[in-house]
Amino acid sequence: MELCQIGANQGLTAEIGWNYTPQDRRCRKILIGLVVRGAKTVVVRGKNRILTQNRKNPEMTVPISQCPYFTMVKCEKWKDGCHHCMQIHSYPSSLLDMTKPMWYLKKKWFTGVNKMIIVTPSDWLANLVKESFLKDYPVHVINNGINLGVFKPTTSSFREKHGIKDDQYLILGVAYSWGKRKGLDVFIELSKRLSREYQIVLVGTDDTIDKQLPEHIITIHRTRSQVELAEIYTAADLFVNPTREDNYPTVNMESLACGTPVLTFNTGGCSEILDETCGSVVECDDIDGMIREIIRICNEKPFSIDACLKRSKRFDMNARFSEYLHLYDEL
Repeated sequence: MELCQIGANQGLTAEIGWNYTPQDRRCRKILIGLVVRGAKTVVVRGKNRILTQNRKNPEMTVPISQCPYFTMVKCEKWKDGCHHCMQIHSYPSSLLDMTKPMWYLKKKWFTGVNKMIIVTPSDWLANLVKESFLKDYPVHVINNGINLGVFKPTTSSFREKHGIKDDQYLILGVAYSWGKRKGLDVFIELSKRLSREYQIVLVGTDDTIDKQLPEHIITIHRTRSQVELAEIYTAADLFVNPTREDNYPTVNMESLACGTPVLTFNTGGCSEILDETCGSVVECDDIDGMIREIIRICNEKPFSIDACLKRSKRFDMNARFSEYLHLYDEL
């Protein structure tokens, strides 16, 4: 068996990438990926089955519903049967609403699989699985991991390069696709209400996003490497993640691994990444509370670099790989 990453396309194909490590050579393949058009459904076949709901973006990756996100629209139809989807034209978009038959087909296919184990990256997602038609299957939580050899305190001239003064606090946000879901509007509001003592830097923007932002927000469209991203995390005084829909966000882990504390909305599994030594959590959309915490954390410095690094040891990707191997060995 080999550890595999299965990326779903919207056609009748699957992108299957095999990650080889010395530990993998003693294993045998047991997974075969099949993607069902429009459903982002991965069916795994073999003597034993492990279904990993572990993509970075979707909340309920596969196989529950058509839409990958449902928190903001407050939809719970996925529990008892999808129909009249209010997000049918959102990603993954569809001209026709086939969510009702799709839901029943998924339920038929997946509840017919014997000896299947569900793996989720967060307790939050595990609890949602237990409310779905997969509730009778055992659920294991194996958190996402990161490369601690790359994401570590990394000095650079980032602040000097961008004219950020020594007496300014660098407030960092990083996202792959900025929008309301990732809290772009929150950063715009923060820029209006925080003094110039606080310099906001957003990574992952583009020309379209830049046009929506005040001029005094510094934007980085993309980094040349993960090392450069680690340099930016390290330069920041506080990483702020006002995401409204998320699972177990990698960016929170990466920031801690670079020694920078995290302030996040209480969304999905975000709070599971932190403890009282390395960051703070405020309720979703509580911008007043977020501003108070930004000011408190930057001025009182309650979270040390050492405490952040200590917490980040939990996110070693090699340890997560070992958890999967251990689970496979138990089958």
